[in-house]
Amino acid sequence: MLEQAEIKLRYMTCALLAEDVSALDELCLNGLKETYTALGVPPALAIRAVQIMRA
Repeated sequence: MLEQAEIKLRYMTCALLAEDVSALDELCLNGLKETYTALGVPPALAIRAVQIMRA
């Protein structure tokens, strides 16, 4: 499961560096809830993390 989180973090980092976050919706955000849940991250913190990434 950690491997999936690492892959998604790489996608997010690349998108942010490229200043093109359009790929995040398809590749990352759709499965992010399941990833954070599997890692035991409280929902409120996961929501805040996504808000920060989008900003």
